[in-house]
Amino acid sequence: MKPHNISIKRKKSFKLTYQKNKFVLFIGEDGKLDDELPLHSQMAGFIKKFISKKAFKNIALSKSITLDNPITLEPDYILIIRTKSLIDDKELYDFGKIISKFKGEDNISIIWSIDKPFTSTARTIQLRSYVFDGLKSKKNSRKKSTDTIFFINEKFKYSKSDLFKNDALAEGVFLCRDLVNLPANILNTNQFEKELKKLNKVGIKVRVLNEKDIKAIGMNLLFAVGKGSENPSKVVVLEWNGGKKGAEPTALVGKGVVFDSGGLSLKSSSGMVDMAMDMAGAAVVAGVLKSAALANMKEHLVGIIGLVENMPGPNALRPGDIIKSLKGDLIQVNNT
Repeated sequence: MKPHNISIKRKKSFKLTYQKNKFVLFIGEDGKLDDELPLHSQMAGFIKKFISKKAFKNIALSKSITLDNPITLEPDYILIIRTKSLIDDKELYDFGKIISKFKGEDNISIIWSIDKPFTSTARTIQLRSYVFDGLKSKKNSRKKSTDTIFFINEKFKYSKSDLFKNDALAEGVFLCRDLVNLPANILNTNQFEKELKKLNKVGIKVRVLNEKDIKAIGMNLLFAVGKGSENPSKVVVLEWNGGKKGAEPTALVGKGVVFDSGGLSLKSSSGMVDMAMDMAGAAVVAGVLKSAALANMKEHLVGIIGLVENMPGPNALRPGDIIKSLKGDLIQVNNT
């Protein structure tokens, strides 16, 4: 899925249209409402009355309460978060968790009155919006796209590149999660190769080594793992060259066992049930490279992904087999 949109507006733009939908206010220990916020008079009076009451003072610091919106009959609410004078990074993350739960599938406005960058909270909201329901026979009637708008004070400086980096990170994380969530009958080694080749679109070079290449190079251990499967083993090399010309690359190596039955040393059913996720390392490498490319990271990165499926079969690796590694060592396999 695609990350949902996050945008920025100045506080003075918080007009009545936004006030009729879900929105978030941060109120400090002193219980003062920002007089410069262009709230509808009925709304302002309602909130001022609430924060003067004991109910507001009983809210623990960095915790929240949800109130009915007084200017609409629609099921829209106001989230009030009571804040300390000094807020740390952990609390910025926690605010994102609170707001994400409050947001649900709706558009939301956030009045950012905290004297710290909002990007960490925005990133948390965006990453927690992920849902994997593409394989459900009856999909939930989710809204295709919802917006999160941060309304910030005129004095606060911000850069759109911060949101751009958040978007790039979310794209990579969501790719990783999508790959990990796909079952092995769909994401076999051939399909994984196709998914990785899509990264060409964001400027990543993709090179695929087939079984003939793997054997010629001498990657015998990797080839041996996949001998029992009908799905061919592969090595996929991803490269993002955003660094200086001639710069040495940073290499990321990801394990891509699309399913690990245990081979001839067969796992129990309980030990096998989650083994479609044995390719999570490969998914992480793919996600990192995608995020780096979308963010135009000034680094030279190479991702190396070995794709195999460990299955029993007439040609499968046996306990006791001795295989020569690429390094030249002779390795005896005791458990496949």
